[in-house]
Amino acid sequence: AYGDADDIVERVLTESGTPFGEIFAQGEGYSPETLTKMDHPDINGAEVWVQSTELGPSMHFGDPDYWYAFAGDPSRTPSGGSAPFFDVYGSPFYADIVWLAESGTTQGCGSGMFCPDADVTRAQMASFLVRALDLQMASTDYFWDDGASPAEPDINRLAAAGVTGGCGMGKFCPYEKVQRSEMASFIRRALALAGTETDHFWDDDGIAAEADINSFAEAGITTGCEAGRYCPADHVTRAEMAAFLHRALAP
Repeated sequence: AYGDADDIVERVLTESGTPFGEIFAQGEGYSPETLTKMDHPDINGAEVWVQSTELGPSMHFGDPDYWYAFAGDPSRTPSGGSAPFFDVYGSPFYADIVWLAESGTTQGCGSGMFCPDADVTRAQMASFLVRALDLQMASTDYFWDDGASPAEPDINRLAAAGVTGGCGMGKFCPYEKVQRSEMASFIRRALALAGTETDHFWDDDGIAAEADINSFAEAGITTGCEAGRYCPADHVTRAEMAAFLHRALAP
């Protein structure tokens, strides 16, 4: 795969701020599902990545068309910097996740990871928004079911700012997963987005968050999940949340 090798070397030489892991992930045929990763046997903190690649019908009687490999620290960049997380390479939301980290809105999910494919909980959503908007501390305890959550102060700050009224009966439901409709409501209230008469999607007709979803779309924060649809009941992943917040808040 000499052409692909040329492309990788060119990216190393021209993308000084891109982590080596992301440069590797841009290789033709890269797939995180078929990537083998292991600790480097000789260099503490480094890893070895090996990618087996097949491009269409194999020329080698069923064997991989070629292999390519990386050894080093995937979070480092050619300029000597580093990326915030090692589990986001190849994600279509990579730039959004890096922005989220650099803005101080997230510290990841632990151990150098962001967990991009994990669903966002309501507690995590509260923390994302509180950090992103720098909401003031609250002295009132608004909900009775979040006492064991480390996000309780953020949840109270979100409620004090008028961004949430909870999930009913004095509860916030901190461990429930955030639906796309809820996410639109959270962000519309947080940013005080203007209303609109335009009905952007057909699959949210009649639901409580329809006006919020239309405002969300009118502001250019979402184009839906596919033509004419918003998929309001679908859950939001952490990577998707990074993209929504980046579009909503980046200057």
